Amino acid sequence: MAKRMTRAIIITSWICVTMYLCLLAISVVTLSVLGAELSIYPIADSYTWMYNPDVNYGDSITIYSYNYTYDVFNTTYNDEKNIWLKFDLSEIPSEATVNSIILRMHTSVAYSDVTNKVGVFLCSNTTWQEMTITWNNCPQVEGQPIATVYVSSWDTNYNFNVISSVQGKNVMTLVLKTLEPTASMDWVGFNSKESSRPNVLPRLVVEYPTPSQQLTIDPSILLIIGLIVIVMVIGIIYGITEGKNNNHYLQLPRVLHRQFDNLFLLSPL
Repeated sequence: MAKRMTRAIIITSWICVTMYLCLLAISVVTLSVLGAELSIYPIADSYTWMYNPDVNYGDSITIYSYNYTYDVFNTTYNDEKNIWLKFDLSEIPSEATVNSIILRMHTSVAYSDVTNKVGVFLCSNTTWQEMTITWNNCPQVEGQPIATVYVSSWDTNYNFNVISSVQGKNVMTLVLKTLEPTASMDWVGFNSKESSRPNVLPRLVVEYPTPSQQLTIDPSILLIIGLIVIVMVIGIIYGITEGKNNNHYLQLPRVLHRQFDNLFLLSPL
């Protein structure tokens, strides 16, 4: 009976080892730090139109970008629409280390037979107002685009990586322009913040790890692990002692299956 009990302890110790490793793996996974995702919606958006330079479009549910070149009697004319977006970045925690910032725009108008190259520019002026901005009074936009995307499909999300231009700013102005002129009026229209569909609103998608994500293991798990370790140590001590007497303590894994069968053949005490 003593030998059978020793074998049962050996098997129990191996089971405990397996359970301990499983719990350890679970605790490691639990401690993995997951990033937070924050959506910031514009506090103002509009578009400006060269053809109607004194008209404001701040209440439009669609904001347009296009660059149209055409000839009339051997004279070349150009017409443009540019999109203006203003964001309040105070929602981003000051202590956060930002991993990614994406400007996400959703198309409500796009022509499948034309691919428009749209660039996003950073504008240092943040004083413009949604209901007063026009082509004639809009701030100057200089420099190169910070991100470009080819737009060719409607009802589609398009992402612009703008993380390089956000750091250190409380309020930010972004301007979208069609970079390459087309010979037809194939404009791109994005949903504005006035859209009735929440999932298509323009937004900044900010990803960062939260400072409070220092997760701890539940005390009950620690207690279980401690009990398992105690039982495991006792089982190994008894198992090695018996194994030495039988000269097969180095062969425990190989005989485990046979001992497991014997465990279920134990007679009741």
